[in-house]
Amino acid sequence: MMPPGMKDTHIVLIPKCKRPKSLSQFRPISLCNVIYIIASKTIANRLKQILDKIISPAQSAFYPGRLISDNILLAFELNHFLNTKSKRGQGFMALKLDVSKAYDKVEWPFLEQVELEGRIPEVSICRGAPRISHLLFANDTLIFSSASSATSRAILDVLEIYRHASGQELNFVKSSVAFSKNTKSEDHRLIAATLQIRMENKMELYLGLPSKVARSKKDLFATIRDRVWQRISGWNAKLLSQVGKDVIIKSIIQAIPSYAMGCFRLPTTLLSELHRMVAQFWWGNRAVAKFIGSPGTGYVHRSLKVA
Repeated sequence: MMPPGMKDTHIVLIPKCKRPKSLSQFRPISLCNVIYIIASKTIANRLKQILDKIISPAQSAFYPGRLISDNILLAFELNHFLNTKSKRGQGFMALKLDVSKAYDKVEWPFLEQVELEGRIPEVSICRGAPRISHLLFANDTLIFSSASSATSRAILDVLEIYRHASGQELNFVKSSVAFSKNTKSEDHRLIAATLQIRMENKMELYLGLPSKVARSKKDLFATIRDRVWQRISGWNAKLLSQVGKDVIIKSIIQAIPSYAMGCFRLPTTLLSELHRMVAQFWWGNRAVAKFIGSPGTGYVHRSLKVA
């Protein structure tokens, strides 16, 4: 047992958007005591020896060797299967579930038990491919199954058991369901009403990246360009030395697109815009948004080497 006050923390609310209007638009971050952090790190290191035995293979978090990109690519392939399946036959659906308490999560043993009973059929995107029913990463959960009222009721039973056992509840505002093209419209409405969540034509984002790439990749990844511009325009380049700019470019600006580039190949036009923005920041041009008269990226690379 720790002494009283050792586990006290300061909770800071970080806004997720520019003008938050509700508590759900804030991200809580706990500032813990140093001794508490050391104790929790010690326990975590001891648990590493048995994590592979107690964490489901579908859970990509909290275990070394499992990458977040694995879940992103699997979700992309499965959503591509849903959007291209237009032949007659059994329809499929993808449920994007968000748990209201993000700090208490690892795996769903109840979901595995229902799968063993055959109440939630799995999805296979092609012949010989492994059958997948769910992907877990922290509190972001994707469930893939056949689109039927029986399956939706089985999923509701699982969520109800999970709610009573863990004290967590489903966030209906952030949860959604998408269907394959061959699913009947009446099934859309029936399943959405049974699950009490909204319908989507496609899953927009999963773990911060698009789960489906449209024809215009430049528009799809425009948020990366906007984030880089917001970072650059917020600094006064004239007050920074060349070494300071070098550190900012390497540690902050280059890190923004690296997450998406680990899974997707970004358009050449988008990369060119990012290069021009970095070049203007390097040479001290404060009118970043105009993209006028920017020097070639070769100058930036040579200057970085000199710095």
